[in-house]
Amino acid sequence: MEQIISKEELEELMKMKEEIRGSAIKNVAIFTLDKRGKEGLRRLEEEIVKLGYQIKLEEVKEIQLYPLGLAIASLLITKRLFSFSDKDFQEMGGRSVKLSIVIRSLMQFLIPFSFEQIIKRLPEIWKRINPIGELKVVKLDQDERYLILKLEDYRTHPIQCQILIGAFSSLIQIISGKKTTCEEIKCIYRGDEYHEFLLKW
Repeated sequence: MEQIISKEELEELMKMKEEIRGSAIKNVAIFTLDKRGKEGLRRLEEEIVKLGYQIKLEEVKEIQLYPLGLAIASLLITKRLFSFSDKDFQEMGGRSVKLSIVIRSLMQFLIPFSFEQIIKRLPEIWKRINPIGELKVVKLDQDERYLILKLEDYRTHPIQCQILIGAFSSLIQIISGKKTTCEEIKCIYRGDEYHEFLLKW
């Protein structure tokens, strides 16, 4: 039987020295449980153990730091085991924002601020929830109702791009109160120097 993640891929994952919040891993587990039930979650956990990560998904702590390779591995496993699509990963990213304890607490703190003031604080919010990469607000046009975000120094795995699309659209929708779309207009995996996202509401 073909391995879910090849030896070569595993070696690349193990090389990743960065760490990511447990919320990223927890979200994969919650999404898998919702879409594929307890059996799906069990299969995901079994595959993670096979890779050498001795961890119980239900015991993952949201704000604790974990290996980035583990988060990427969990996404790749779900993609190959359950044929999750780009749309599924975008939905997963959107849910991560809605379920995040950190984001919910930050949003309560930011209630008195205007939309523009909150947008200016997005780089700070990013740093609190994600220790990897630097987020910058390139342009906010409230009349035309769009926002451009730049994400620098964020080289993880292409599968993460779909997670980010869902997460950014969900976050801006929460802040604006309006249905929001997100498109990745620049991507390091397409030869650009950084990631850039266009959000419209």
